[in-house]
Amino acid sequence: RERKRESGRERKRKRERERKRKRERERERERERERRWKLSRQSTDKGVVRKSKSERRKNEVKDNDRVGGSRRKREKEQNQECKSVREKKWVEKTNVRIESEERERDRQTDKQTDGDRERRERVVEKDKERKEERESE
Repeated sequence: RERKRESGRERKRKRERERKRKRERERERERERERRWKLSRQSTDKGVVRKSKSERRKNEVKDNDRVGGSRRKREKEQNQECKSVREKKWVEKTNVRIESEERERDRQTDKQTDGDRERRERVVEKDKERKEERESE
C-alpha cells in the first residue's frame, strides 16, 4: 500500500511538473510572438510604427483619388485607354464604311452624269444632222 501511495504521488508530481513546463513553454511562445509582432510593427530604419495591411489599403484607396500612383487608378486609366482605342477603331471602321458608301454614290452619280452627257451629245449630233439635212434640201 505504501508503495502504491508513493508511486501515485510520484505520478501526480510528474504530471504537475509536465503541466508547469507546458505552461512555461506556452508563455515563452506568447512572449516571442509578442516580441516579433512589435518588431514587425516598427520599421527598421525609423522608429515609425507600421500600419496593418487593412489600414495601408484604406490609405491607398484614399490616395487613389489624390495621387494616382496606385492600382485602382491605373486600372481605371487602362480601361479608359481600352475604351478610347475601341471607340477609335469603331470610328475608323464607320468612317471607312461611310467613305466607301460615298465613293459608291459618287460612282453612281458619275455614271448618271456620263449617261446624261452621252445622251446630250447624241441629241446635239442628231440636231446637227437634221440641220444639215434641212440645209441640203
